[in-house]
Amino acid sequence: MTDIVTAVADSPSVWDVLFEEAGSDQTTLGHATSFIGALISENPDCVPAAFIEHMGAALQTATPANASALGQAVRPLPDLARRLGRTLTGQGKTPEGKERMRAFKSAAGIR
Repeated sequence: MTDIVTAVADSPSVWDVLFEEAGSDQTTLGHATSFIGALISENPDCVPAAFIEHMGAALQTATPANASALGQAVRPLPDLARRLGRTLTGQGKTPEGKERMRAFKSAAGIR
């Protein structure tokens, strides 16, 4: 997988596909999050400006497991993790939202 990630890390079309697929369903979000984590680990500078917009929308409806996986994926970039975490503002009003927020922040290493 490392060879694939290295080959496509700077390709905007890869990110476009990931953003589109991440919002389709929770299973696909889980797969996309794994690839996002690999891309960030391989080349942290490859994250596009639209990342927060697209992944923030997916994070707002993510299962706690997917929120945790996304938190782990962005953990190497603390500023990105904090900005993405801000998209969860207001989520603490429901039990599901609290669980999602806790899962993401704990995995991302932010508090």
